[in-house]
Amino acid sequence: MVAQRAHAWTKDRRIRRRRDYLATQSAGSRIVLGSCILLLRARPDAGPARLGITVTRKFGDAVRRNRAKRVVREAFRQLPGLLPDGIDLVVIPKSAQEFSTAELLQEWRGAGRLITARADSLRRELAKSAGATQTAPPRSR
Repeated sequence: MVAQRAHAWTKDRRIRRRRDYLATQSAGSRIVLGSCILLLRARPDAGPARLGITVTRKFGDAVRRNRAKRVVREAFRQLPGLLPDGIDLVVIPKSAQEFSTAELLQEWRGAGRLITARADSLRRELAKSAGATQTAPPRSR
């Protein structure tokens, strides 16, 4: 029997479908930080916050791209309370500069209030729009 780590990287914590990436990139809220761009989008379900990472070839060779993804995943693991449930986060690293997990954590903690406020705002907007469509009066014939 394998013991599971506290904040394991399970399937429910990842954005896995292209349509979810595209929805977050097109309709999400953008937060620009020094080393990366964060795209946030609220989901109608209350599942755990999910992470997606997009690193283009402009970033560098495969070794640099994969290292950037590992650093982002580890930072997301170490800050489990960064996002409330029901939020998708897509991270786009900006440049091929070497950044460490500690630097990324420090940057995300510094922007923590902004990230939390934006996520809460997105959740309220989603609830408001869902409530408006569900409480519409029935049409008369």
